[in-house]
Amino acid sequence: GNASLRGSLQHDSNKQHIVVGLDDYSGRMLDQITGFPSRLEIVTIVGMGGIGKTTLAKNIFDHPYTIYHFYCRAWVAVSQVYQVRDLLLGILSSVGQLNAETYSKTNDQLAEVLYRSLKGRRYLIVMDMDDMWSAKAWDDVKRSFPNDKNGSRVIVTTRLTDVAIYVNPKTPPHFMSLLSIEESRKLMGNILFGEEGCPPELVDVGKYIAKRCQGLPLSIVVVAGLLCSVTRTLDSWRAIASSISSFLCTDAEHCLEMLALSY
Repeated sequence: GNASLRGSLQHDSNKQHIVVGLDDYSGRMLDQITGFPSRLEIVTIVGMGGIGKTTLAKNIFDHPYTIYHFYCRAWVAVSQVYQVRDLLLGILSSVGQLNAETYSKTNDQLAEVLYRSLKGRRYLIVMDMDDMWSAKAWDDVKRSFPNDKNGSRVIVTTRLTDVAIYVNPKTPPHFMSLLSIEESRKLMGNILFGEEGCPPELVDVGKYIAKRCQGLPLSIVVVAGLLCSVTRTLDSWRAIASSISSFLCTDAEHCLEMLALSY
């Protein structure tokens, strides 16, 4: 059945999303989106900015088994200044329903077109609402998601538990936690060295740097980017280790604005 097929599809040809500490979440979520119940289910992922919600959702969305399982898939990122029209057009384009006359339709007509194009099909839609501070975008599009008994799913990512509970009061959200020191070290090692592993002389300073990232994957990715930009020597890594406190603040959430600048 499903499990054996999923096992044979498990080898991921797409290595661009480096997933460390996400295996448990991914397994649970794959079960939730490809199993019961057959009615439409809204799956919510909650966690602070930079913790990996979008990476997790992307891995689920791009997983070979997901692609096999769903008739159509759509990904839509919702910003604070979103327009309902753009959301509807974005989903319609993903499910292959855009043509010249689509653009002349009103928002209500677009919502109706989307409803009809999803009706009777097993669909997966991801709404990445990380930058939203309310659930308004959900209210604007939820009527376009048919509730057929065919295993369709919507995944919503958000920083706010309130938004997740509003979107789906019945099912508890997937709460994402910070990485352990070991997971942090592994993620940093994967980015910097891949399969070959960390040179012995850099192991201690590498552990120190990974620990200072406080388990926030975004911090680790940014710091790994800094380490990639210098020579791979103990001295240059020590220099970054000593300056790391200045750009990784004590409050991880507060660091995000500074980390965004590093990008």
